[in-house]
Amino acid sequence: MHITIAVKHSRRKTASIYIERDGSLSVLVPEQTTQEEITDILKANEYKIHKYQARRELLNEKATKREPVNGQSFLYLGRNYYLQYHGEAKEIEFKGRYFYAPEGSKEKLNGLFKEF
Repeated sequence: MHITIAVKHSRRKTASIYIERDGSLSVLVPEQTTQEEITDILKANEYKIHKYQARRELLNEKATKREPVNGQSFLYLGRNYYLQYHGEAKEIEFKGRYFYAPEGSKEKLNGLFKEF
């Protein structure tokens, strides 16, 4: 199993490990932390990381996969808005109660929403 690890240095005093929704890891460390120290931190927390990733995988197995179709609702800022595919849309556009998406963009819809 291949895991993506994003390392971010900041002006903090301690290290933190986050498991993202997609299963990748984000590690926040103090600015002067070496790669060897980061590896040691990950090895020291290896059991916890695998435990939480396994739990996340079990929860995601039960999740229903929805096909993005016209009229499907999406929660945004505490309200439901509806998806509408539109031939003139170049990217995700937000107007009124609708998210307008380019025609034929079902496969890349998640990426378009992330950009939005």
